[in-house]
Parts: sequence; C-alpha cells; structure tokens
Amino acid sequence: MPILEYFHSQTLPHDAFVIRKIQLMPNQKINLFGVRGSGKSAIAFDFLATHCKESEEYLWIDFDDPHLLLDTFSAKELEAFIVQNGITTLVLDHFKIEYLEYIPDVKSTVVISRHPLHLVGFEALELFALDYEEFIAFEKKSSQNSLNNFLKLGSLPQIAKEGTIHIDKIKRFLNHSFSPNEQRLLAILAMHNTHPITTYQIYRYAKEKYKISKDWLYKTLKEWQEERLIVLIENRYQKSTKKIILFDFILSKYLTLSQPFIVQFDNLVALAILKHYHDFEAIGSREYLVHTLCEAIILAPFDSQENAWKKCYLKLSTYQKYAITKATIITVANHYRFTIKEIEFEAMPFSQWSIAST
Repeated sequence: MPILEYFHSQTLPHDAFVIRKIQLMPNQKINLFGVRGSGKSAIAFDFLATHCKESEEYLWIDFDDPHLLLDTFSAKELEAFIVQNGITTLVLDHFKIEYLEYIPDVKSTVVISRHPLHLVGFEALELFALDYEEFIAFEKKSSQNSLNNFLKLGSLPQIAKEGTIHIDKIKRFLNHSFSPNEQRLLAILAMHNTHPITTYQIYRYAKEKYKISKDWLYKTLKEWQEERLIVLIENRYQKSTKKIILFDFILSKYLTLSQPFIVQFDNLVALAILKHYHDFEAIGSREYLVHTLCEAIILAPFDSQENAWKKCYLKLSTYQKYAITKATIITVANHYRFTIKEIEFEAMPFSQWSIAST
C-alpha cells in the first residue's frame, strides 16, 4: 500500500539523545505511555537507532501524520506489509486502540500512547516528564545552580535540552499539544494549581470565563487524569475536594499573571512524590502523608530551623494522630534536624531529597 510504503521510506531524526531512566530493549512488546511532551517518541527513536542496523528492518507509523487523514489501512493490510518486507521492529506512535482491529505480531513492538492501553501480552511502561536527576543529565553538568535552572526551565525535555526558555517556546508547545479549548481549560487549572477543588468548581470557574460544554469539560478532565496531565490528590481535611497538581511545574507561571513561588515549589515536590510513592495524600495545604512509611513530607523552602520547629510543634497533634514517626522537611538549601516527642524531623534541600528518594 502506498501509505505504508510512505512510512517505511521515512528517515528518523538524528537529534542528540539524552539517556532517560526508562530504556527500551529489543524482542519485547511495550506500551510506552505518558503525558504529551515527556519524550516518548525520542526514546523510541533512540531504540531504533541503537538496535536496528538497517532502516528496512523497522516500520514507524505516526498516527498524527496528516497523510492518514484521508488514506488509512487495516490491521490485515499492515500485517501483510510486515511479512512482505521482513519487518522485525514495529513502532506505532500516537496510537489509540480504535485505530486498528488488532496489532500484528512482530518480534519487537513499541506502542506509544498518552495513557495505558492494557494490551494483552504487552508490558506497560509509564514515562513521566523529567525528574531532577534526569534534568541534570540534560543540563550536561552538575552545579549549585542546577536546582535554580530546573525551576526556571521545568521538566519538558524539549525545553530543558535547549537550556533556555521563552514565552514563544511555551506557546509552540501549547499550540502543538493542545487545542484552543484545551488551552483555555489548562489556564483555568493553572489558576488553581496546588489548591483543593472539585470538578464542578472547575466547570463553574471555566463557565465564568468562556462558553464551554459541561459534558466536554468532564470528559476532558477524566482523560487528562488518565494521561496524568493533572493529578487530583486526596485531601484528608477536605474530603469533598482534591488537591490539583499539573504535570509540569512551570506551566502555571506562563498561563497565569502571577504564581507565588510556594505554588511552583509545591507542584515540584508533589510530582516527585507521585513518581516515587503510591499511597499518599495531602494532610494540609503544604504537607503530605506517605502511608507506607508513616512519614510526613513538609514544604518549608526558606524556613530557618527555629521557624520550622515552631510550625511543627503547633501541628504535633496532627502528626501523632496519623502515627507519623518521621518527617522530612523539603527546603531550597537548608539542612537541619530536630526531634519533638519522639518524631524525627529532618530538613534537606529538594536537590538532595529528590535523588535520595529514587
């Protein structure tokens, strides 16, 4: 088929690749999923460049390619093409389950999607945007300014790789990855980033700003949670609401007129907790409880030891109520420790804690 011949003849980009914590191996069937802009395609490009000696060995099909708007193919036609051309590696990018009746059996298969597809026989691998340790690799140097650079550049690989950020780069990413209506909704969510909220409140705030369908908004929010573009964290003290966290901690800075540093820092820490722990919830405006470790994670970016001690002492009954035995205080640069009623409190910079938690 001409359309499959077209994909088979495409050459892959030769951009320099920075190693990520997730790597693909040959002779496996993988569903690589994660938020848009996290670098899924780049990982697959590197996989092909490393493990396929000849371009004829692989077939990369990008389902976002405009050639597929009017020219499609069936699973049976794809299967026949694979056999005819001796394809040993198949990559289906921007894939959705409704695109093919089934996925042909190929020695190495990588299916790239925004959320897990629950494909029988496939291993699911989730790719997050950059964590701090990966960012240092993108930065190609480790320095005292690495955390400052991370806070300026954010966790999107395409921006971190360039080492500079400008509103035009954010605009290009948003225009490429989100429809106008999705961008408006993202801006509404940015206004409430790290704050407790309900789905109905999101709809009400959005309705005040522009005309929007309630059904579309509820459906989109559900899809974004599956993709983890947004995460709604359980809140122990406000059961009717959930704390909203965006997938990248600098976006709300560009989508709103102002963003306090504590919001960005909270977003940064919450994403790290999300990546390293599963069973956790918010127990205050800037505190989290990791149930499996009986550990509290407290945000105090600039607090001195004296101020931190006073705040922790005032909340001692809360920590005791949840049987917390250890509390980690996340700072920007401060180190200190103290004990209150047999609970150990240790303050460490985010740059140290985020790597130690991996």
